[in-house]
Amino acid sequence: MSRNFKYTALCVSIFLFVLTVGTWIKVRLDLTDGEVEQLIKSEVPDGASKSQVRAFLDAHQIGYSDYVRYRQTNPKQDTDFQSEKLKDKAHLIEGYIFADIRSCGRWTFFMCDIYITFYFDAGGNMVAYQVKAVQDGP
Repeated sequence: MSRNFKYTALCVSIFLFVLTVGTWIKVRLDLTDGEVEQLIKSEVPDGASKSQVRAFLDAHQIGYSDYVRYRQTNPKQDTDFQSEKLKDKAHLIEGYIFADIRSCGRWTFFMCDIYITFYFDAGGNMVAYQVKAVQDGP
């Protein structure tokens, strides 16, 4: 085989590899925090149980933590509770499940993770959730 043929075959192989990986990455990169918010609104009912939230996260292959009891004596001091969505419900919240979607930003050089926190009352029912896009460096 000629040297040019080997070089061309190598270039075509690299191009196909990059195209394949790029297509896969693009699928993950197209997800926005607004789309995640809409997905939750459409699939997770108000007052959902912890098991319903876990089933939603499993169905969408989103990684999540175990249920964590909230231990601060005054949750209103937590910055999350300053948001409009949570400040009226802080007294109800007993614990949470944290979930994250990695590398879902739109730019290749500036990745963005999406953090989702589901908050639950003493009966294990969801009282609120928050979705935050957090930008990472390159």
